[in-house]
Amino acid sequence: YFYVDYYSNSCKQSCFKKDGTDTKNCGGIAPKWMQTFKTSEECCINKLFWLDQGTCVADSTKNIVSEEDKGSKDWYVDWEMYKCVRDCVKGTGSNCGGLAGNWDDKFITSIACCNTMLPWLDNSHCVG
Repeated sequence: YFYVDYYSNSCKQSCFKKDGTDTKNCGGIAPKWMQTFKTSEECCINKLFWLDQGTCVADSTKNIVSEEDKGSKDWYVDWEMYKCVRDCVKGTGSNCGGLAGNWDDKFITSIACCNTMLPWLDNSHCVG
């Protein structure tokens, strides 16, 4: 079972900790009052919904996810720049604007993002 650890922004497995020999993301036995979930996916969706779910699950199960693999690669608006950018870690690819928040509307193409969210801008000025 998994429970949320807000300090690390991940879900910890409820299990006995072993000094240095544990390969799981063991956080110790969950307190009785803490809600637990059968999978890290359920824990991430219910308790850490604002995080990229793939990254949350990977962090919660100690699977290593490269910076290039984080994010959906979909397009969303960076409202500070008023440009559509990609949901990926800045510096890891073309037009990566950082990881989108769960609240951000995402689009498969930059054109869909621009036409829907920033229709007053010419597409050539819309993509960041």
